Amino acid sequence: MVFRWLWARSEEASLAEKRRYPRRKKKGRALLVQERSRKPCRATIVDQMEKGARVLVKDAGELPDELYLIDLDSGMAHQANVAWRSSDEVGLEFARSIMLDATTPNDLLHLRDIWIRAA
Repeated sequence: MVFRWLWARSEEASLAEKRRYPRRKKKGRALLVQERSRKPCRATIVDQMEKGARVLVKDAGELPDELYLIDLDSGMAHQANVAWRSSDEVGLEFARSIMLDATTPNDLLHLRDIWIRAA
């Protein structure tokens, strides 16, 4: 039993060393928005790194490969690609990040409106 625990910990450490950006544990409220849809899907950010996040969502299999993640706590939107998925989680890789404030580009104002209504 102890050997299995030590092996799992060493595997976890090995995976962490392969990451380009370190993960930060974060339990945050979020919305996932499909590019062509204005209807958001509720989600929870489990952990986040500079260029991506792991997100808990009700039905990850239904999500498109490209979407926006809106962090409701920070007011930041991330254009993201799904790197991996399981039944209830997705790993997202950020293509770009946008602050949802007065400087939000016109083509993304709908994301700011979604954030304001949800926050």
